Order: sequence, then structure tokens, then C-alpha cells
Amino acid sequence: MSFDWYRFREFDRDTVRAAREPYLEYFAEQGPLLDVGCGRGEFLDAAKDRGFDALGIDLDPAAVEAARSAGLRAEVADALEFLPAHLDEFNGIFCAHVVEHLEPAATAALIRAAADGLRPGGVLCLVSPNPGSLPTITHEFWRDPSHARPYDIEALAFLCGQAGLEVTASGVDVSSPRGFAIDPADLDLSEIKFPTDPTPDSQPRLAGAVASQFQRSRLAAEMRSTIHHQQMRIDHLENQLEKIANALQRLVEVLYEPSEIFVVATRAGAG
Repeated sequence: MSFDWYRFREFDRDTVRAAREPYLEYFAEQGPLLDVGCGRGEFLDAAKDRGFDALGIDLDPAAVEAARSAGLRAEVADALEFLPAHLDEFNGIFCAHVVEHLEPAATAALIRAAADGLRPGGVLCLVSPNPGSLPTITHEFWRDPSHARPYDIEALAFLCGQAGLEVTASGVDVSSPRGFAIDPADLDLSEIKFPTDPTPDSQPRLAGAVASQFQRSRLAAEMRSTIHHQQMRIDHLENQLEKIANALQRLVEVLYEPSEIFVVATRAGAG
């Protein structure tokens, strides 16, 4: 169903590849690399161009055929059956947007099988939707009918530890979409310039005399006092507005985190 969902949503291959390619930085270029749930092969395509010996597996025959049609190595296989038959074989295993299709017991079994499929020092990279992202957890995640449940970074890190892997990196993919309801830059008040009335360099002698006389009057003193108090109120309002804008900006940043998380874990025993 997942491959059908990709076709239904018309996900662009180049866009998916651009989102997957940065994760290659976590893998050494020597030794075989396995892509679990390879789909149409966007990650495999990027890996091939970078000189990796990459193989993909997927449950969906149509997805595998799409990958093969692109000149990539892929085969139809269930990871929980494939990996136990390939123990200690891979330097790296990549698994993007797979675990969220599985219940916890199956996800734990998949991570254990991946750990067993790695060579000592091998790297597992898990990528999944971010449940800390408001648009993701409220609607984007649940649009895919094949999604079972979301996993956050801590849950995936825990399961990696249970499988005997050491987590070496984790976080949110800052390049992934955030789905902002508003532009946080709109809340930045630092660029606002308030206009000021220009002061003339010179004025006619009569006008200057009148202005000088007025400045010494009681009315002028009262006006200066009123202006001073009004300016104090304006300054206070500007300070309060800045506090509100800063609070809203922090709230938006927290609610609209990047939509993708990752966990990278290593099997001990290298060297």
C-alpha cells in the first residue's frame, strides 16, 4: 500500500532523493550498504552515484520494479526474513519511513535483525516522521492508511540500545518541511523602523522668535510633560509587544519542528 500511496500523492523522485542523500554522510564508502524499504530507489540512486555497493529490498513488487527500471539493485524481500539470512554482512543499513508502518514488537524485531546484519562497526540509520511536529502528528502522518504509529527519537534510541547498538547521532532533519502556519520572520520586530519628523536645519527669524517665546511658556511645559508621559507609554507598549512577539515566535518554533527525525546507531566491535 505504501508504494500506491507514493503514487497517489505524486511524490517527486528528485525531491525524495534530495531528502535522502544527506544521510549517506553517516556511512563509510567501503563495504555493502543495504536499503530496507527502498521503494522506488531514490536513496539507492544517490548511493550508486557516490560509489556505494548498495542493494535495496522492499515488500512491494511494483516498487522494486521501479527501482530496477532505474538501473538499481533491488529485490522483493521481507526484512525480517532477509536479514537473518545475511548475518554480519553489511557495513551500513538504511531504513527510511519504514518503522512507522510497524507495531512496536515488529519494530524492535526489525532493529534487532538489522543489528545482526551489520558487521562490527557497521552503522544503522533510521529515519521516520517527527511526532513533535504539529502538522505531522495532527494530519500528515495519519493520511497514509498504512501507518501504524509514530516513533520519536527516544523510542528509536531505546530500541537500538535494546538491540545492542550504540546511538552515535540523532536529531531532526532541519531541511525537512516544517509546515509553518505563519512566517516566523513576520514576528521579528527588530527590522521595524518608526518614522521620525525631520528637524529643519534653519527657520525664518520671526518663526524662531515665536518658537523661542513659546518654549518659555507654561503651555509648552505642560505639552512637554504630556509628550513625555505619552512616550513612556509608547515605550512600554513596544516592550510588551516585543515580549509577545518573542513568545509567539518560540511557540511557533516548538509546534512546527522539522517533519523528519533520524537516529544513527553503530554495532560495537570494530577494530
